[in-house]
Amino acid sequence: MNSNLTMINIPLVEDISNDSGNNLIQNLRSILGVQSVEIKTNNNDISISFDGRFLSLSSLKIGIERAGYTIKSTNLTLNITGMTCGACVNHVETAIRNIPYTLEANVNLATERANIQYIENDSTESSDFIEAISSAGYSAAMPGNYSQEVDRLNKNDELRSIKNRLAVSFLGSMFIFLTSMHFLPWHPITSSIPYLEIYCLIIATIIQFWCGYSFYTSGIRSLIALAPNMNSLIIIGTSVAYGYSVFLTVINTSFFNPSISNMFPPYLFFDTSTMIITLIIMGKYLETIAKVKTSQSIRQLIQLRPTTATLLRNDEQIEVAINEIKINDVILIRPGEIIPIDGTILSGFTSIDESILTGESLPQDKGPDSVVYTGTINFDGSITVVTTKNVDDSLLSQIISLVEHAQGSKAPVQILADKISSVFVPGILAIGFLAFLGWGLFGPSPQWIIASTAFISIIIIACPCALGLATPTAIVTSTGKAAQLGILIKDAETLEQLKHIDTIVFDKTGTLTEGNLEVSSIESTSLHKDKFLKIAASIENHSEHPIAKAIVQHARTKNIVVEDVTDFRNHPGLGVTATQNNKSIIMGNLQFMKSFNLDVPELGTVATRVYLSINDEFVGFLTLTDKIKESAAYTIQTLKNTGKNIILASGDNQQVVEHVAEQLGIQQYYSQITPQEKFSLITDLQSMGRKVLMIGDGINDAPALTQSNISMAIGQGSDISIEASKITLLRPDLMSILDSIKLSEVTSRIIKQNLFWAFFYNLLLIPIAAGALYPVFSIINFNPTNLSFIFGDTGFLNPVMAAFAMAFSSITVISNSLRIKNFNP
Repeated sequence: MNSNLTMINIPLVEDISNDSGNNLIQNLRSILGVQSVEIKTNNNDISISFDGRFLSLSSLKIGIERAGYTIKSTNLTLNITGMTCGACVNHVETAIRNIPYTLEANVNLATERANIQYIENDSTESSDFIEAISSAGYSAAMPGNYSQEVDRLNKNDELRSIKNRLAVSFLGSMFIFLTSMHFLPWHPITSSIPYLEIYCLIIATIIQFWCGYSFYTSGIRSLIALAPNMNSLIIIGTSVAYGYSVFLTVINTSFFNPSISNMFPPYLFFDTSTMIITLIIMGKYLETIAKVKTSQSIRQLIQLRPTTATLLRNDEQIEVAINEIKINDVILIRPGEIIPIDGTILSGFTSIDESILTGESLPQDKGPDSVVYTGTINFDGSITVVTTKNVDDSLLSQIISLVEHAQGSKAPVQILADKISSVFVPGILAIGFLAFLGWGLFGPSPQWIIASTAFISIIIIACPCALGLATPTAIVTSTGKAAQLGILIKDAETLEQLKHIDTIVFDKTGTLTEGNLEVSSIESTSLHKDKFLKIAASIENHSEHPIAKAIVQHARTKNIVVEDVTDFRNHPGLGVTATQNNKSIIMGNLQFMKSFNLDVPELGTVATRVYLSINDEFVGFLTLTDKIKESAAYTIQTLKNTGKNIILASGDNQQVVEHVAEQLGIQQYYSQITPQEKFSLITDLQSMGRKVLMIGDGINDAPALTQSNISMAIGQGSDISIEASKITLLRPDLMSILDSIKLSEVTSRIIKQNLFWAFFYNLLLIPIAAGALYPVFSIINFNPTNLSFIFGDTGFLNPVMAAFAMAFSSITVISNSLRIKNFNP
């Protein structure tokens, strides 16, 4: 029996039919490593036997999804502490993936979070992942409530702890430095202080083990787990300097024969070990402050949610916790208060500041039946609101979840960087030991002191932290900035790919036009206009299409009450059919009418027409008009100027589509196109090598949106589906499309700069730390005495400068990422 085979039962969301089940089996059996597949129709499970050497559960997931099925899975988010570099990210992800039933594991160094997806089963619990992460040398915990999450992102406790350790470390290291440096003018005085070496030993010990406590706890656990990280490098380097200095200090006491101490070079490294720890703590302090700034956007969103609301019940005003509010409760919102939960205004008139959600600077006038959203600010009047959402289902909660998901996701380039980081630390240790042996055996005198200096410098200067932070800090800052602009980006890969888009396919209604269709006229051959409208609205009342909503709304303004219909059927891109009072009703566009061989007049117009027939007899049509958005022409022209290929694809009639295309300067357009034909258009473009951005309403264009390289939905508030597309624009202003692309380009440029710096820094300074300049200085007969604070007296890099360079590297990467906050479209 093959010991590498794994047997697993995978539950599916959908019911398994015979035909699709055979397709599923074929899909899975075609994957390398799958040995057998069995469908259990009684409980909707599939049993798969596979070779774990060749594939993972994530590969099986892809095969299952290609067959049209979805795995029943659970999503888990954990807060991770103790990570310092990209190697840590790889170690935590490996620990998570080793838990059975794990589908995906994404760990983000910048947000210090792990997003986990695992198959629903009876044996796997969240505690299993927490224990696995702990065994790998890190700590994990479930996220707290919103208030606790704000505290975590503010990092006040962490900053306070670092500041205390930094103060002690700085004062102690400065004392050792100022009393130990031979080139300082007061050295003759300080060298005569009784028991100075003992004082330095005590101070260095406090700094090493109290100030550097966090380095030891993380570094030692990682070493025990055979997964060394940056803290492992720090404790190895500083412990060598500290340990050798302690040894020399002890053997120089009166308890030992002087002949023993004379066997060793009289070089103490207390100043080196303490200054290294001080500089690294200082770098950690500045890095943490910078990380807090990168999370500013998500903290602002979280803090928008009030903790209480004024509930109206039995003519009384009751202040209750926001979590106690239920759907259909009536709440009172006074001027200046924040809207606590999504709802519809019952009474009152006011203006609402929605800028935090949509980026729209002007307040929006609101009255009865207007929708209001959590986190927006009530300006003028008191209003009563009927709640329509639970706290966790509000638009603000959806935005927060989406931003958190995007910030926790990984760009493809980050996956490569994390893999490099995973082998970086062991590689640095190997280089350090080789340099130590090389200079110890063959270097200039004093060989082993110089060898130790080179070893410490290499271990300290290597910075996997910069490599690990290069991409996630840019992604976190960028997605947060996008949210401030009313742009919701689903994941890091979308943000990275957006700049590569060369073709943009626009839907018309609600995208290039205002989408506020209005019935402008009704023409009928045999019915009164009100009767005609009553029949049309009764049928369209069952549809969610913008044209249907416009017809129903027009009927309401006429106080026309709709009637029930039966056998309603929607024909996407064409029209609808139904039965009313035993009469067969057909409504739709000209193409739909002709498919029933109806004699319908062809009227040249730039307006939208909806035709109506009763019992296969044409009875008239409605004319609807829409307005092109003010920002459409500029946006289209700007996109064309940047080399983008623009296409208009609409289900509307040819005259309307042609008119819009002509007004906007779009040469390639398609009219009366069905959702399936839009899907085919996208696939045809992709077969020609095009990178396609599809912009639609997220409902009728679902197949095309799913197929496109990147999908984008434009709308306002809850009128759009955040889950429907990879990018959601909360404002209807088309200028946001340009902002999205510009932000993608800026972010990509920042990531490239960060990665270049991280690689360049290590490639340049590690050889210098290893002593590469010593033979150069020897050949050109250069004495680096004037640069002794950098290279000492021999041309070998001072370990203290190595610590400074390492701290500077991480701060540089984060500071560069923070420049995205200044992005101004």
